[in-house]
Amino acid sequence: MILLFSCSSRTNSKKVDSEPIDQEAIVEHIIESDLDFNDFILHFGFNPDFQKSRIKFPLKYVDLKTESLIKEDAWINDHLYSGLEAITDISNGRKVNKESNERVFSWIKTESKISKNYYFKMENEQWFLLKIEIKQDSVDQNNEDFISFLGEFCKDSIFQTQRINFPLDMTFLDNDYNEVKENWNQEQWKFSRFYYDCDSIAILYYDSHRNFKDTDYRILIINGVENGINAQFTFERIEGKWFMTKYEDYST
Repeated sequence: MILLFSCSSRTNSKKVDSEPIDQEAIVEHIIESDLDFNDFILHFGFNPDFQKSRIKFPLKYVDLKTESLIKEDAWINDHLYSGLEAITDISNGRKVNKESNERVFSWIKTESKISKNYYFKMENEQWFLLKIEIKQDSVDQNNEDFISFLGEFCKDSIFQTQRINFPLDMTFLDNDYNEVKENWNQEQWKFSRFYYDCDSIAILYYDSHRNFKDTDYRILIINGVENGINAQFTFERIEGKWFMTKYEDYST
């Protein structure tokens, strides 16, 4: 069983400077079809030439309220999350419309709620980046905001303990990869920073409006990039506050 990560988060800069790309990794991520968006976006981050071919230039760039256009010769490769150990997603427990031809990949800073959003659309069975927008996300004043909660949950050990519903439903793999189910009490729990202190969280939306139906459930999903990390953590809103109620770690 692993408790995940404590590194610093990626930045939300307008352009990300190019770094040497592992050519073997590029070969591993060549995809035959764009139908799987997760395969596409990983390849998009790994391969600078492929990335340029899948951007509609001049690219619309919105930095809060300032709009500009980025020409192809001014573009600097954006690795997205290809240099990280893992990437997150958040589910509300509802099925998503995977048939949609729109995707928005968002990095959201948990403290400031400023998000950097990459707007993709499928055209002729190929995904293209149409726009990047940095914006200040709104916060529901009537309920505890989950993203803000998660930022504190990953940093404050006392707050984390207070917001776990003990005994905690735990599922993980032992050293022989057998599934183990246990109920942990507070004394057994060790503080976890989960994902890079949760400074920034990635979410994949399935429409250009970033619609996300509010429910009393959130599932933080962490999937590794070319490694065996595979975990998810269920949170429930109880009397207006978020609590972790289930821990599942199938990492190998």
